[in-house]
Amino acid sequence: MIKITPVLERDLKSSLSEFLSDDFSKSRLGRRMLIACSEGQSPTGFDLSSRECEALLCGDDSRAKARVPSPANGISAWCFSFGGCGDLSILHALTPEKTALSIREAHLDAAVTVLLKTAGSLALLDEERRQVTGLWETSQGLSSAPPHASEIAEPRRYDFFVFTAAASRQQGPRLHTTAFLRNSAFGADHNPQALVNPEDIERCRAAITLEYTEQLQRLATDVIGPFRRSLGEDQLRIVGIPQEVVRKFQETCIPPADKSTQNGTWFENEPLYAYWRAQAASLGWGPNDAAAFLGKLRREQFWSEVKAKCVFAMQNPKDAFRHALNRVSSTLARPKEQGQPIQSKERDLSHSH
Repeated sequence: MIKITPVLERDLKSSLSEFLSDDFSKSRLGRRMLIACSEGQSPTGFDLSSRECEALLCGDDSRAKARVPSPANGISAWCFSFGGCGDLSILHALTPEKTALSIREAHLDAAVTVLLKTAGSLALLDEERRQVTGLWETSQGLSSAPPHASEIAEPRRYDFFVFTAAASRQQGPRLHTTAFLRNSAFGADHNPQALVNPEDIERCRAAITLEYTEQLQRLATDVIGPFRRSLGEDQLRIVGIPQEVVRKFQETCIPPADKSTQNGTWFENEPLYAYWRAQAASLGWGPNDAAAFLGKLRREQFWSEVKAKCVFAMQNPKDAFRHALNRVSSTLARPKEQGQPIQSKERDLSHSH
């Protein structure tokens, strides 16, 4: 579901090429972002243009005012590839716009959450290494004595360049996010050095994989309701979605002939979505089947919550009574605070017609 690979300097631009093209944002419904994590500060994120991504990731840095050379280990970046979402991709393609956008955001949020936690883990490993060596990084270089506040070197910053898309190169439905972590940092002597070593990635790899699996399932559950997944799969396989249809849909999905009608953005591309829905229906599991499947999940969730509340009430009758009394009290108080909101809403609606 997640792959982590090193990217050498000579391969960096070719690895970026598909994400920097206009086709990525249009035909593949792509989005480009920078997620910046600095030690001791809250993470920040914002959208970038393809030109900004290339300039920043390939080495232009305002502090150096020149191209930042690759670190000594030759690894310019680390590539994090988040996939394993075939079933979610199908649901995203077949559900109404609001649900489809929520599914897409759940996938992206899972990836970003993992990246932020990865930055925290890498920073802890860096701190652990400092404690083992007993050396402090200061603006004057490495020192065996704790530095004064004015001598503390600039904190490490982890820049993740995130490229997320809803369609494959062949324009089939495919939720996928790729992130590049720039591997150049400035040391205490202000010279570039490796931000992350291969051994650090290996120590984090298993935890990163588990975290992504858990985050994706949790966030997907928030959107579509509690679902059962097939065990022993490296993909998020959802019980109830026919895998044969998913496979055939991904194999036979061919982009529409008239690309001039496409207006791809992160939010919408009506011709492509219409094509996906028609294709899925022809394979035996279309939008109506997806709606029935989601309705079933939500009904199961509703009755599961009702059952849990009944069990709680039987086991804790006093607490249940107090909770019910508070809800009744708040309901009775609401009209006094809002001044007959139901009647005023009805009047407004009648006047609008």
